[in-house]
Amino acid sequence: MSDPAPCGCEGITAQTPATIGNRPALSVISYRSGTWAQFKASMLDALSTSPALAGLQTRSDDDFTIALLDAWAVVCDILTFYQERIANESYLRTATELVSVGELAKLIGYKLRPGLAAAATLSVTIDTPLPLPPGPSNPPSGSPTSIALGIGTQAQTVPDPGAQPATFETVAAIRARAEWNAIAPRMTMPPASAKANAGANVRLAGLVGTLKVGDSLLVVAADAPCCPQLQRVASVEQDTATQTTQVLFDAGVPEQPAGPPTAPGVALPGAALDDTFLQGSVKGFTWQDQGQLVAFATAQGWSIDALEDGINALRGSPGGAAAPVSVYAMGIDASLFGHNAAYWYTIPASLQQSRFTREVISAAFREVDVPFGWDGFPNWEGYTLATIPTSDGGKIVDLDNVYPVVIGDQVVLQDGDSVWATTVADVQVLTRSDYLMSAKLTSITLHKPAPCPDDFRLRTTRVLVQTAQLPIADVVLHHEVTAGPLTLDGAYLSLAVGQLVALTGMRKDKQGETASEVVAIARLGLVDGYTVVTFDPALAGTYVRSTVTIDANVAPATHGVTTTEILGSGNASQTFQSFPLKQPPLTYVSAATASGSASTLVVRVNGIAWTEVDWLYGSGLADQVYTVLAGADGKTYVQFGDGVTGALPRSGTNNIQATYRYGTGSAGLARAGQISTLLSRPLGLKAVTNPLASGGAADPETIDQARPNAPITVKALDRIVSLDDVADFAAASAGIAQAAVSWIWDGTRYVACVTVAGVGGAAVLPGTAQYASLLQAMRNASDGTLPVRLCSYVPVTFTVASTITPDPALVGADVLAAVKAALAAEFSFSSRSFGQPVFSSEVIATVQDVPGVVAMTLNDFNYSGQVTAAPPDALVASAPTLGPQGLAGAELLTLEPGTLPGVVLAS
Repeated sequence: MSDPAPCGCEGITAQTPATIGNRPALSVISYRSGTWAQFKASMLDALSTSPALAGLQTRSDDDFTIALLDAWAVVCDILTFYQERIANESYLRTATELVSVGELAKLIGYKLRPGLAAAATLSVTIDTPLPLPPGPSNPPSGSPTSIALGIGTQAQTVPDPGAQPATFETVAAIRARAEWNAIAPRMTMPPASAKANAGANVRLAGLVGTLKVGDSLLVVAADAPCCPQLQRVASVEQDTATQTTQVLFDAGVPEQPAGPPTAPGVALPGAALDDTFLQGSVKGFTWQDQGQLVAFATAQGWSIDALEDGINALRGSPGGAAAPVSVYAMGIDASLFGHNAAYWYTIPASLQQSRFTREVISAAFREVDVPFGWDGFPNWEGYTLATIPTSDGGKIVDLDNVYPVVIGDQVVLQDGDSVWATTVADVQVLTRSDYLMSAKLTSITLHKPAPCPDDFRLRTTRVLVQTAQLPIADVVLHHEVTAGPLTLDGAYLSLAVGQLVALTGMRKDKQGETASEVVAIARLGLVDGYTVVTFDPALAGTYVRSTVTIDANVAPATHGVTTTEILGSGNASQTFQSFPLKQPPLTYVSAATASGSASTLVVRVNGIAWTEVDWLYGSGLADQVYTVLAGADGKTYVQFGDGVTGALPRSGTNNIQATYRYGTGSAGLARAGQISTLLSRPLGLKAVTNPLASGGAADPETIDQARPNAPITVKALDRIVSLDDVADFAAASAGIAQAAVSWIWDGTRYVACVTVAGVGGAAVLPGTAQYASLLQAMRNASDGTLPVRLCSYVPVTFTVASTITPDPALVGADVLAAVKAALAAEFSFSSRSFGQPVFSSEVIATVQDVPGVVAMTLNDFNYSGQVTAAPPDALVASAPTLGPQGLAGAELLTLEPGTLPGVVLAS
């Protein structure tokens, strides 16, 4: 405090420079030596102590001198304000300008992530070819057509109201074929022919309406004709969808399909493409690698399409092989002649001893060794097929009536549990008198490949004779389509390993939900003329077989539009020459790099493509390189070197040209089926769609994202050595929002399992470009001593129900809305970590901290879809686990999205 001024007013203490103190970890630092009031007070204090101005006694603000000091105080205030802002922009934690963060990040070799274009899989439909008359300019009728779709084929989304359409371009060339539009899995297989399966339930070709419950069918296996089985029909079901009849037996087992052929496919050099080759090397053979057959055909100069057509035609024909199982309807159900004869012991003795009886019986048994009753007369109560006088030891069977039996019919003799089957060798219709009875009957002579059992009795033997042979249908395959090899409905020889396909069907494991998966072909085989495909990755879902279709006309695509433009003219006298791109934003796509992205920009100087580098530093004077910079104005600039760090572009007029794609970020996110407008229309291309939603998109990096990401790169230094490096490397990759690592057993060894999540909680699934690029980048950064596995996180949600008592002075609806907003923010994806539990106390504290909440009651707190008697104290999110499907990523527990209907105001 200075001495009182002569005017009698008290002096003012000098208050500048002010003391500056900042504790650690502040988001804003103080760096001002004073404010306007402090600067003015300090200058007024100086008036009292300055001898030169001792005579100035006024302190009125309208005095010119005081006004001048006030103006200077304003200037000082402004200068210190900007000084403080500059100081804040000099630190990563406190900077508020993206340019500042970017410049700070450059000091450690980090560039702000430019964002990623969304990736999608486009499924195209090709027009089905029309039969054309054969001619020199026309292909053979029915031959498949194919069209080549090059890189850059464009399709566009149907935009939502108020949104702009997003254009996608294919990034790989494919050849699409009409027969690949909707490939079905194989739905039928021949029944098994082994003896053990002869008693299996059978499926008959056609809708057989003559069969009924209780009928008898004879089932004969081709490889076991000596062991036929007589089956009683328990039920008959007509399947109109397949035009077959399913027959179930009383003691039948499920119909069994035949196993795959075991003989290897053999192709002879110089063979001709004919039925002999197909029957000898394809039909009934297994080619473990379909490509070997294709290679052989190519070497022979055969058309692959012609070979494919021949195989498909052959497998649909009967071929030379006999049916594995034969089924006969045993429509004749007869008994032996004499089965209904009078009981021997009830015949009067006088009749037994009559001359007629004696003469007839004596004549019939004159040369037959038969059992006799009393007084030397025969007793037919003990007759069997081996002892009936006319049976010739069981070879001849006299039926009890006249039946339409023909030579070659199947015959089954049954007595109790004893069954014997053979065929008819001869048939006669005659009149026979015996057993005190006379009748016209059918007498059949039996083939006897095996001795007839001796215990088939006269009275109880049942004779069943075939009336029709029923055609066998293939076994309908009902088992689901899931992980593992899948047999297609024909031969598809033009499919290639590594080719993408889209499988669509009804999920068996998700209550009939129709879903799609895009996978690559890992292996191709050919079994009995049917292509067998193995997918990579294996299918994640389980699908109803009859609903599955496979589209092999699939191409990867990314968001963005290709353009070519003249950047400008080179000037060899100008260093660090730069040119802006006219169509921002530049498209970046997922790549196996440390940053997780790669530019689509190609710059040519005088027609020669130069190489893009992250930094010009380290480049030589002759290196034809350039770097890409993000300007403060939002534009993207191409910058060349100075002749020392990177070559100077040669002088010329409009000699610098750029080809690139523009479009990136969340603008390319599209729902499944939303990409449906063709912009490129090659002849034969009919339609396009995206079976899966696009994904992997990321907007350019923000300040809040850059602050934690920039230091991570220094920790990992683009290499993986320790366990922590795995998580740091993944977290620094473009499009990854969260990453965490666990040391876990994968069934064979311990691995570094890194769980990742995309921007906004998007899944990073196997089979996507983002997943493949990140995994490959991690492997490239590792020396191989640390095994790395990549898993997408498992989202888990929970629900909250509570009663809110608001401050009566406030609007209850506003307080309720604030509570819901606070809960949604506190338990959102960006606020939670992998494996982090949620405590009920957290929920209570979050609600209670909302201004205007007087009280709250937690009524429910549980995992979505679960109900318990009382809210638990905590909900747990699991770490990575090893399950039946392999490693699963860590869980992330967040609040169920929606309006929180359970959070209500107290009544």
